[in-house]
Amino acid sequence: MSEPSIGTVLKESASRLAQSPETWAVLRSVALAAMGGLVREISSKGQHKFIHFVAGALIGAFAGVMAMYFCRFLNVGDSLTAATAGMAGYMGTPFLDWLSKRMLSKIVSKDEETKL
Repeated sequence: MSEPSIGTVLKESASRLAQSPETWAVLRSVALAAMGGLVREISSKGQHKFIHFVAGALIGAFAGVMAMYFCRFLNVGDSLTAATAGMAGYMGTPFLDWLSKRMLSKIVSKDEETKL
């Protein structure tokens, strides 16, 4: 039996991904978060340059994905997770700063507990 071609393997993998509800949940969160980042850039004062829109969408998408996984960890429903991802995308960097402080405080408190 011959090995399947790389094209066949890629098509089968893409088909499996497209059928996965997890894939659509991630894509929905990324899209809403990127739109949140764009809305923030559009509503901001000052010059609007293309690179700022791209940066706003990328930062928003990253913040939204972090929010989505945080919501998944807390077993939040899909609708609230998507809304949270969109808001995190709108908040952008301030959301990432808040989340990193929360996570670091949990890690530091766990380390202090183990030393006792």
